[in-house]
Amino acid sequence: MERRKMNLSIPLLLACAVIFLLFVAGCTNLTANAGKGAPAQLTTVSSDNTVERVEVYHFHRTQQCYSCKTVGAFAEETVKTYFPDELKTGALVFGHINVELPENELLVEQ
Repeated sequence: MERRKMNLSIPLLLACAVIFLLFVAGCTNLTANAGKGAPAQLTTVSSDNTVERVEVYHFHRTQQCYSCKTVGAFAEETVKTYFPDELKTGALVFGHINVELPENELLVEQ
């Protein structure tokens, strides 16, 4: 029982931290344009303070250490476990973003 609590607390803590950082960042919404190499755009939340979509990213380098791989796996597991409906509807998006790839440069800067 105690081990199960610990296994759930780490992903839940990561999910809370990611959500907190999204709100601290000014309640912004990053959306990627469709198409090859299209840069991401930074858009703000509508005037009634509703959020249309939350995007959660695991930023990493090409060569990842054990800890980076683990954090990414926990983040993905958390999102898939606790937010499956939001993932299906597109209200929540999760992605692993390699910061060293040129096509991710604008998203990484934002």
